[in-house]
Amino acid sequence: MILIADRIAMDTDGTRAWLALLHGNLQDDGPILTTMAGATDLSGTIRLKD
Repeated sequence: MILIADRIAMDTDGTRAWLALLHGNLQDDGPILTTMAGATDLSGTIRLKD
């Protein structure tokens, strides 16, 4: 495996700042991502659902 990329669309009343904080927490503390971080490149995006 050479890359893990995530794309999250949230249907929420949260602000963009809250979404950025959530995404950072998922990348830093998510059990799958933290396990794989040493072995592969990680990238991702989060956005408000249209």
